[in-house]
Amino acid sequence: MNRTTNKGESPRARAIRVIRGWVQEGKLRPGDILPTELALCEQLDMARGTIRAALQELTRNGVLSARKGCRRTIAEPAYPVSSTMRRTVVLLSGLREEPREWQGRPGKLHAIEGSALMSLQREGFHGLTVHPERLAPDELVNLCHDSPAGVLIPDPFAVRDGAVSMAEAFRSNGVPVVLNADGPRLAGFDRVISDQALGARLLVRRLLARGCRRILRVWTADPSLYWLDARNRGFEETMREAGIGPLPPVTVRGIPDNSAGDRTVFETRSRLYAGYLIEPLLRSQPPPDVLMLTSDDEVAPVASACRLLGVDPARTPLITGYDNMYRQLPERAFEPLMPIFTLDKCNVRIGASMVSLLQQRIAGTLPPDPQLVILEPLLVVPAAAGA
Repeated sequence: MNRTTNKGESPRARAIRVIRGWVQEGKLRPGDILPTELALCEQLDMARGTIRAALQELTRNGVLSARKGCRRTIAEPAYPVSSTMRRTVVLLSGLREEPREWQGRPGKLHAIEGSALMSLQREGFHGLTVHPERLAPDELVNLCHDSPAGVLIPDPFAVRDGAVSMAEAFRSNGVPVVLNADGPRLAGFDRVISDQALGARLLVRRLLARGCRRILRVWTADPSLYWLDARNRGFEETMREAGIGPLPPVTVRGIPDNSAGDRTVFETRSRLYAGYLIEPLLRSQPPPDVLMLTSDDEVAPVASACRLLGVDPARTPLITGYDNMYRQLPERAFEPLMPIFTLDKCNVRIGASMVSLLQQRIAGTLPPDPQLVILEPLLVVPAAAGA
């Protein structure tokens, strides 16, 4: 589904975005005279002071040109744009894995990048992958002035301050940007996200249908993150609709990463989880009948933690995951238990949808307001899949 939103955007920022959009879409070309301030006030339904402040900022940023006694015009680009750059899309990446490794592992985040790059090639664009943390300030300035066709910023890097600043820098130079993230600071950008609230709803409904009532969320992420906030919202609303008071989540901190599948690290992770789960599993009456985890990569150490506490996770509490990547996780060599349910965010669709949205923005076929595309996730039942 598509949703349009302007939350968190000031009138001045909206005026800047709309006028810049006219330039990007070719409605106003270099040398064209900008409508008068009064005409813009009427067209955008804004105060004259707001319009004036927006025009001043656009002039400082080089989008508009102003001469004393004359109306503002659309500025000529300070740097020539090559035909190659007009067909080049920059993909900002904070992931360490190679995008080409995404095939066969669609649950991993790099599937968004791999899918986006494949979609760009299919649509006749060049894909330029850039690691933001390795980009010097002067290189960023040069890249902005090179005026690529657009910029894609996938999660998880999209919510970091550095990535947002880079997105704002590209946008100030008239380059359209699509992000795979959400939040107030990103409200002025086109975005594609997975419906995390619906994902939680799907999980809870399926668990309730099995007779589960005491569902404990075990989160390892910051609760302020937009996606975890949405997941909590979907979870709590669905529980209350069923007439059940939701258990407060357990927030876990300090769990080391084990993407390499090291046995010693796995055992450390298991013991740390066990420490967090002693209270709810052994001292709460009645104990939870389900542990809902942040992601599939926590299933193995949490199942191991349950066994350390004398609890059989194959019986109760059941364990649910998220991201549909349990098959590829190296820690399954130490603990083969699969989640009873997991959610597929459809990362391949996310990457392709980001390219589609960017292409529409480049072509000028979208409304000037930023677009929020929310994709429905899919519930996965590992046992039913024969995995």
